Amino acid sequence: MSSKAAFSNLIRTLGQPVVRRPAITTTRLAFIRGARPYSSTDIPPPPLLSKIKDDLKTAMRAKDQNRLSVLRAVLAAVVNASKTDAPIKTDVQLVVLLRKSAAKSREAAAEARMAGREDLAEKEEAQAKILEEYAESSSVRELTVDDLRKQVEATKAQLIGEGVKANQLFGQMMGKLMGDKVSPIANCVYDKAALVKLIREACQNESKPSRTTATTTTTTTITTITPEELEQQEEGTAAQPKKKERKKMRKKFLPVPTYADLYKIVKEESEKLVAEGCEQNKLRGRLLALLMPSTGPLKDLLKDWFIPRSFLVGVIKDVVRHRRLAMTTPSNGASAVVSTSDSTTQS
Repeated sequence: MSSKAAFSNLIRTLGQPVVRRPAITTTRLAFIRGARPYSSTDIPPPPLLSKIKDDLKTAMRAKDQNRLSVLRAVLAAVVNASKTDAPIKTDVQLVVLLRKSAAKSREAAAEARMAGREDLAEKEEAQAKILEEYAESSSVRELTVDDLRKQVEATKAQLIGEGVKANQLFGQMMGKLMGDKVSPIANCVYDKAALVKLIREACQNESKPSRTTATTTTTTTITTITPEELEQQEEGTAAQPKKKERKKMRKKFLPVPTYADLYKIVKEESEKLVAEGCEQNKLRGRLLALLMPSTGPLKDLLKDWFIPRSFLVGVIKDVVRHRRLAMTTPSNGASAVVSTSDSTTQS
């Protein structure tokens, strides 16, 4: 085609009227923007968590590496908890996390100082101070042992006034103080092991040994059973499902000990066994037989905790391994314990 013909076709095309197509409307984008069912039901983050996030930005601008690492570790723990069945949604849960992390840092500092690592000890102590600073800055009330004792006595008096029997008092008090959402200490931070101990003492004080009622013809002896005696009787006569229910109750109400607390108890018992002449290759089996929470002779040491069997076995393995390392390489024994504690703290 010649250039003249091509130019003629172009002029003809440009001269034709332009047909405008109607715009295609859709409600998809409007639906997506308008329908936000989660906007009104989302739970706002705890105030303390918002403060930590803001301080993280401030620490990044100030290049405060120590505070930056601590806050990042706390936020990472919060994210990990959100993927479990117990996400951190309140300041109470966050303060508990901060207190536990601070305690682990204190323990790691003590072990590092025993190993001669003063630099690591100072670093861990500085991190513990930062964690405790945020825990104290919150509006969450932290109960002392005296505060818990007052709550236990008040709850005990209330239940006795409602007609609760002595053999049912322990379970009722546990449910009232630890399992009830409207508990007077529901929004407070406290030591669960100390609370369980106080409840047990209150129930034992309420249970009297015996009292006799004398009449003209007969003498009737009324014996009050303590919660421990009732549990021993149930172990001999109750069916297997009741034992499972008691285990579920212990798992629900009793706290799990920290690695450092359980490690300390197992280490002390291992030293006693070695002093009595126990051989190294039999130490692990002897410790497991002694410290089993349900059948071991030393089960009273662990009665205020719920200890999974796998957790106890793992700690016993660590104690035996650390002792073997200390016997073979004395200079590296302490550092091995420190490194294990550090890794446990980070996890």
